[in-house]
Amino acid sequence: MAGSDTAPFLSQADDPDDRPVPGTPRLPGSTGNPKSEEPEVPDQEGLQRITGLSPGRSALIVAVLCYINLLNYMDRFTVAGVLPDIEQFFNIGDSSSGLIQTVFISSYMVLAPVFGYLGDRYNRKYLMCGGIAFWSLVTLGSSFIPGEHFWLLLLTRGLVGVGEASYSTIAPTLIADL
Repeated sequence: MAGSDTAPFLSQADDPDDRPVPGTPRLPGSTGNPKSEEPEVPDQEGLQRITGLSPGRSALIVAVLCYINLLNYMDRFTVAGVLPDIEQFFNIGDSSSGLIQTVFISSYMVLAPVFGYLGDRYNRKYLMCGGIAFWSLVTLGSSFIPGEHFWLLLLTRGLVGVGEASYSTIAPTLIADL
């Protein structure tokens, strides 16, 4: 048992492909064949067999997810750009207008780990699509809030945080699965 502590776990010389090639220059501290250090990249057929998707379809999915992410960020920062107009429309001060982003980021921050947990256990595609639909509907609904109901704007911004948390948490894992 004591000898197992001093023995190497893996030896690079165990694999015949990793043995040094005579006459090949080596960098200090490197061992083995230089070509063995290059990662093996599967061909296009191998990639399609692994993911089940063609490279073109994978690229399209990534492009759509990037576009939705762009819309996410545009929605997130649009409020800051029109904040003076919002203050005037709802007749509120700076402290109340600060709540708009606070409510959004608080719901986003609390629910992002929840959607991460759910994304590991349930179908990510359905969770993400449901979150996008929810986010879109709540954003659309917030456009029709009358000036007397500022609390309703705060509620909708909190609900927008729910939809954005679902997308921002799950979309990167979908890209990783491609």
